[in-house]
Parts: sequence; structure tokens; C-alpha cells
Amino acid sequence: FRAYQGGICRLVRGSVTAAEVGEHMGQAREELCGYLERLESGVLGADRLCHLLGAPQSGANTTSWSATLPPLAEQLASDILGIADEVDREDVRYIRAMQRVVVKRAPAARKSEAKDALLVEEFLDVAQSARIGGLIAPIVLLTSNFTDFCDVEHKSKVHPQIASDFHP
Repeated sequence: FRAYQGGICRLVRGSVTAAEVGEHMGQAREELCGYLERLESGVLGADRLCHLLGAPQSGANTTSWSATLPPLAEQLASDILGIADEVDREDVRYIRAMQRVVVKRAPAARKSEAKDALLVEEFLDVAQSARIGGLIAPIVLLTSNFTDFCDVEHKSKVHPQIASDFHP
């Protein structure tokens, strides 16, 4: 976010990104709250153990994490979506995305997800245009959808079918 504000990078979002974020925000909020509650519980447990052992405690005020952090995260997501340029909708991208769905090519390999396929096609076009325009800096696709975009066995790696599109 600061890199964007400083003019270091450009944010571009897919034509379906805002709708996708809206559809999944409730689930993301629940997952974040659950994570923060487990984290709070762990810190409190560690502090109790430190107290019993006579060791220094963390002194962290965890009581407000699950109440204050989710709205801040939602606001940050909204701010990022608000400043990002939206990709223009082009029929050729829809056609390529539907071809991915028909042949079950990632990210539409598992559940025929056309929106995910469209996101990849838009990303590939934006990246190609940036490279043709002379950009040599890294181009990054951000997604929280590791199920469809990542390798089945190695979640830290891009799905091989998508990776081959990024580096032909």
C-alpha cells in the first residue's frame, strides 16, 4: 500500500475482483476472528505459564485483537480495491477463460470456475502489455485462493498449468 502511495508500483485488479471480495468477505472475517481468538488464547496461556514459572510475561493486551483487527483489515482491503485500476473487460479474455473451463485447465480444473479463469487471462494480458511497454520490475498476481491457483501437492508453488502460462 505504501509502495503504491509512493509511486513505486501500480495496482491493477481484475474485472471480477470487487465482486469476489464482496462474496468472500464474511468467510474471511470469520477465519480471521477465529485465528485471532486462537492467538489471544495462546498468548494468555503463555502468560499464565510464565506467571507460574516466574518468567516475564508478554504484557500484550490481546482483549481487543479480534474486535479491532477484522474491521481494520476490511477497511484496508476496501482502500486497496478503491485505488486499484480495474482491468477493462474484453471479449477475447472471456473466450480464453471459457476455453480454460471447457478443458478444465487451472485455475478452473477442479470446479469449472470461470471467474478464476478470467482473472488469470486478465493478469496475463496486463503483464504482457506491461512488458511490451518496457516494464522490467516484477509483476505479481495476489490471490488467497491457493486451492485453485497452487500446486495440489506443494501449496507454496503456483499450479503447473498456470506457471507454464506465466513463463512460456
